Amino acid sequence: MDYKLIEAIDQAVAGLDSKTINEGIEWYPEANKKIRRIAHSLALPSNVVAETVSILSPAQVWESNIDEAHRLLFSLKYEPDQLEKLTFTTYRSNVEKAIRVYRKEEVMNQDKSGFKTYAFAHNLLLEDQYVTIDRHMLKLVDIEKFFGTKSLTKKTYFAYADAIKKVAKKYNLKGYEVQASLWLKLRDQEVE
Repeated sequence: MDYKLIEAIDQAVAGLDSKTINEGIEWYPEANKKIRRIAHSLALPSNVVAETVSILSPAQVWESNIDEAHRLLFSLKYEPDQLEKLTFTTYRSNVEKAIRVYRKEEVMNQDKSGFKTYAFAHNLLLEDQYVTIDRHMLKLVDIEKFFGTKSLTKKTYFAYADAIKKVAKKYNLKGYEVQASLWLKLRDQEVE
């Protein structure tokens, strides 16, 4: 693994203020509470809710993401005849995929669902062996500089995730806590 990548991530973490780090530490537990509330209200397993949220997440604002997942799951369970009337701000193909996963017509796995989607679902369940690398995280480091490619391949995804885990260990944090802290900073910079 490229030590320069680890150093770049470490430098980014060292530059975070304590408020951002604390918010990052709390982000996934708070998200998990929302996942569990929806699961409880719809009498569904938490992993079904987490997978739905994750599948619907690309290019979504978190609040819309969680709301749209809740509406979709409610409709699937109680009003399947109303599905066509629902509107979403995410990609229609993602909605269709979430429906297939809910109906067990498709299984969510890393290779089929995408590394980010798979990792995000597991992070929402507070499973720390995964790290979510999304479009915000891609802005943290120049992946072309470190990996010689502009695209996030399987190899680059896992190398990036492993580098985050190594930095997290230094700070006695979980990989998803470091990722969430950096994500919050990057997201806030995007809004400014």
